[in-house]
Amino acid sequence: MDYQSLGRLDIKLLLALQVLIEERSVTKAATRLHVSQPAMSKTLLKLKQVFDDPLFTRSAHGLVATPKTKQLAATLPPLLKQLQQLVNQ
Repeated sequence: MDYQSLGRLDIKLLLALQVLIEERSVTKAATRLHVSQPAMSKTLLKLKQVFDDPLFTRSAHGLVATPKTKQLAATLPPLLKQLQQLVNQ
């Protein structure tokens, strides 16, 4: 197991990524997570660094997921559910 790369990851970042994927908007994601828009923008910058990918591109209709983000979108919900179950035990 690569503890060093896992050590860079904060569970809050994963939750923020999930909300960004669902909302396709930094502002809407910030509102939903009860943080400021600048704070959510900083979170997105951290996510880009962690995953070494732009994650989204901007369009007139909101954020558009990159192929990497689409891949993460498929694996993230079950992972978050498992983490929730772990915490609730």
